Amino acid sequence: MDKLAVQDALDNAIADAGRAEFRRLAQGLTPQQLTANVAYALDQLRRLARGEMPNYNEWVTLFYGLWYQPKHINLAYRMIDVMAKGRNARNPVLTDSGALRVVDFGCGSFAMQFGVALAAASALSQRQRIESIKIDAIDSSDAMIRMGQSIWNNFVQAADEVANENHWLACLHHTCTIVETNILPTHPNNAVNNMIANTKEERWLSAIHAVYQANLTDVQQCLSILCNTVQPQAGFVTTFDRKIHLAHIASPFGNEIYNRRYLKIEGGLSGRLPVVTTLRQGILQALELSGGLRSHAVDVNLVRNYLKGIVDWQPSDVGYLIYTKR
Repeated sequence: MDKLAVQDALDNAIADAGRAEFRRLAQGLTPQQLTANVAYALDQLRRLARGEMPNYNEWVTLFYGLWYQPKHINLAYRMIDVMAKGRNARNPVLTDSGALRVVDFGCGSFAMQFGVALAAASALSQRQRIESIKIDAIDSSDAMIRMGQSIWNNFVQAADEVANENHWLACLHHTCTIVETNILPTHPNNAVNNMIANTKEERWLSAIHAVYQANLTDVQQCLSILCNTVQPQAGFVTTFDRKIHLAHIASPFGNEIYNRRYLKIEGGLSGRLPVVTTLRQGILQALELSGGLRSHAVDVNLVRNYLKGIVDWQPSDVGYLIYTKR
């Protein structure tokens, strides 16, 4: 992987999407209204950091993208990479069929899609055959899907601009051109059943940070139905490490059919995201200058501490389950 080029492209793609969304949401608001919305979003993400399910409105989605999105992209890529190596450490192959279909439950801002694209680019650079990639994206938040589409479109453009620089980036550009995203309803049952008639496709099922105590029963039922329908060759379920028991409960991958891979995920992307960090700190500076942080109704320390933080690629407090078919 050309890590520096990928990190730079993703840093700018996330920042550009975030900057445009912030301007759209902030239009016409008073400094007090703007600050209140930012403070609410950061408070919701504080709940998320405690393992609680936040309310994903547009503001929460924005700041999720400017903090968690890079971490979850890296997490998805690392899990896919280690899953492939776990199949055959000497000659890891992403897919024998050359066609990959990923049903991404709770897709959020498309972290899994980015992870798949990076893993597929690496596979192509090693002369593996990958002819098609389909992502069936499922999420109850339209705002999260819009954010994901915006970041993805920015990233595809960046990949196009650097495609001629080296072989790996040419493979990444090709991967981006063959990724097909299908947005499915939250309870997709028949939609998924009708779309997986091609038995030559290798199928994966993922749920990246989709399960919480508040939605455990619903997620468990949906994943069970999807697993029975899709019959995936590989599965990925993640949550916060201290909530890993929820992932075990929600996981549809039975021991009689799937091997649980106890693998250490490492490598991938590393370091900081300077452009996203600068954007967040610029938003803080704008709030300070506008006088909005003088409101007694706002948790000023929360806003300042969260927005001045350095954004990096390192997933923290992550519990993950990786499965492969026996």
